Amino acid sequence: MLGVVLWADHADHRAVIWCEDQGELAYYAAAQSAAQGNVGLDVGDLIEFDMRRVRNCRLAAKVQRLGRGYARDLPKALRANAANPAATATQGQKRPAAKKSKTVDNIVPFVRPSGG
Repeated sequence: MLGVVLWADHADHRAVIWCEDQGELAYYAAAQSAAQGNVGLDVGDLIEFDMRRVRNCRLAAKVQRLGRGYARDLPKALRANAANPAATATQGQKRPAAKKSKTVDNIVPFVRPSGG
């Protein structure tokens, strides 16, 4: 699965990840993935990972960084969208009120970088 790092703790090697399936967030802890070594993640990094569910949590394993700083402004965009859900987070345009859809706007274009 692809994802973008929303939050990262360098000291504890942990991260929270926005997933391409737009489902629940995934959590990464290097201690749970010790076999792969330390993957230093930063906010906005585009990553690829294996996802597994443990109880009610989605956990990321076998993390590989595909792009550094790919969506660095994503946390800010999500906060802006939460504060003003009538506007799209990336463009600030109003969503059409008359058109109801079961899909949610994908504010991150999950595209695998070329050349990697």
